[in-house]
Amino acid sequence: MPCAPDGVVAAIGIIGEASASVAEPLRHSPSEPIPDLEAFWAEVLSAEPERVRAAYGLLYVEQRREVRAHLHRMATEAGWTASQRERARAALAALADVGE
Repeated sequence: MPCAPDGVVAAIGIIGEASASVAEPLRHSPSEPIPDLEAFWAEVLSAEPERVRAAYGLLYVEQRREVRAHLHRMATEAGWTASQRERARAALAALADVGE
């Protein structure tokens, strides 16, 4: 499953300590990080616009900027697989009309 590098994860401040299944709704508040980082990125890279927007909606403005920047790097820079680039482009397309 594609995932963000540790540096990006730390930069957007969503490292979770608890574990949650992908089927569980993701929760996020200032005092509670997203509980399952793998589930978050699975949603963002799902290629399903509603799931992408729902996961993105859990983030604060600065986190949204970091996620968009990371998705842009995934879509355009070398070092990512074709599938990862395609899913990043799909996520960016799903977020095209979503504000920060």
